[in-house]
Amino acid sequence: SVFETESSALKKIFAFYASPPPMSSAFVSGTPGGAAAALDRRRCLTWKAVTRLIRDFRLCPDLVPRAFCHTAFKATLNAAQDSVLASPSDLVGGDGGVGLSYPQFLSFLANIVGETRWSSGGAATTPSEALRRRRGKALLQWLDGSGGKEKINAIRGTATVPKFGLDGLGDDEE
Repeated sequence: SVFETESSALKKIFAFYASPPPMSSAFVSGTPGGAAAALDRRRCLTWKAVTRLIRDFRLCPDLVPRAFCHTAFKATLNAAQDSVLASPSDLVGGDGGVGLSYPQFLSFLANIVGETRWSSGGAATTPSEALRRRRGKALLQWLDGSGGKEKINAIRGTATVPKFGLDGLGDDEE
């Protein structure tokens, strides 16, 4: 997918907004690599963090309503809770709330793509892979032009979040 191709920049955006779980839960996990590895793997985007992200990147209200973002957040979490692979530790947020893991963050972005103004106006059929790629690319272009990355870079004091490499993503035909 387009989001997997651009994972380097998306992971940096995720890491900026994500919260680590409380320190005590990192020690309980017993994962290889110790507490630091567990802490890093279990970073998540709580609803509070998502609201900052959608504001900073002008996703809401410029592209989609805040109510839709909240619905997409809850739907993504519910899908994880219903999954056989989901464990309770995947759902623990750093500020005591529930949050999205990085793969869930990508699912959340895919939900946003499906609701944007450039996604409407067609039949209720499942879009082709080429159409999903174009819509994903349009969202990445939006993120690049929104000023959100500049906010992250200004706070960090360095250009840590690069522009997306959209030239290599192509515009496949349907």
